[in-house]
Amino acid sequence: MDTVTNISSHLALGAVAGLTIFLGLPIARWKRASERLRGMLALVSAGVLIFLIIEVGYHAIEILESAAKSSSTAVLPQFCIFILGLVLGLIGLASLEERRSLKHTEGADPIHIASMIALGIGFHNFAEGLAIGQSFTGGALSLGTVLVIGFALHNATEGFGIAAPLVGQDVSWSKLFMLGLIGGGPTAIGAVVGGLWVNPTVELLFLSLAVGSLIYVTRELLRLKFTSLTVTSAMTALLVGLVLGVTTEIFVEVAMVNNSSNQARSKSKSTINSVIIEPLTVLHPRDLIWISLIEPLETSRKRVSSSPQSGFTPLTSTVAPAISP
Repeated sequence: MDTVTNISSHLALGAVAGLTIFLGLPIARWKRASERLRGMLALVSAGVLIFLIIEVGYHAIEILESAAKSSSTAVLPQFCIFILGLVLGLIGLASLEERRSLKHTEGADPIHIASMIALGIGFHNFAEGLAIGQSFTGGALSLGTVLVIGFALHNATEGFGIAAPLVGQDVSWSKLFMLGLIGGGPTAIGAVVGGLWVNPTVELLFLSLAVGSLIYVTRELLRLKFTSLTVTSAMTALLVGLVLGVTTEIFVEVAMVNNSSNQARSKSKSTINSVIIEPLTVLHPRDLIWISLIEPLETSRKRVSSSPQSGFTPLTSTVAPAISP
């Protein structure tokens, strides 16, 4: 029963973190947007994806560095996993596009680009779900709560990244729902897996898959043609996307640092209580008298009586019986 409860709670937490991706999807139904605005939105989406490539790649490299520091032989298998994920993400998606016989000379199809973006974000969100599940299973409830809130905010911007290429297109609500499930659903699955089984190799595989697929879909997104968009406007839109991604990441990091500081202060306070306050509260008044007055005298007596010239009368026979029970 406990296992079923844990799975249900992890699934719910992952769903809260992942399904906020639906908040950014309705913008795809904006059919009256001008070509210039659609181009701006698509490049804002590209800016968000570029940030995700940097962020996810950094976390993947952190795992490789940790393996290298622990053992020189352990890093080679991890490096192979990393390369495998990149190959599957980059070349795998390219082969899928080729099988669909897309005419690349006429520009990429926004519907297929949105699907590929959702897939790449899904790989990334699975790794985020692993972090959520591992935090709650390890007992770091406050950290897990921070991750849920932070990833929920982060995924709202990722939903916009999926929907932006579809603005002005004829897309149904059912297609948007499927795109949301592809992008956000893996967060809930990852939370369940992370709560039951912790494996850095699996996390590294999905991070590298995310990096490869996000690089590919960003390239495809940048191939969308918007003739009325100037270079300055395009770079401004990319910058806005990068700032959106960085802002949500800073929120998560600041929240995690504050959580760690609060935990450290709480641990320090509990240590002081257990070492100083709690022992004093259980002592009898006569014990406090012995500790503060008699014990130093007794120690001094023993030190003097051990000397050959000592002629002092022991205190034990005169003082100690007076306070003995």
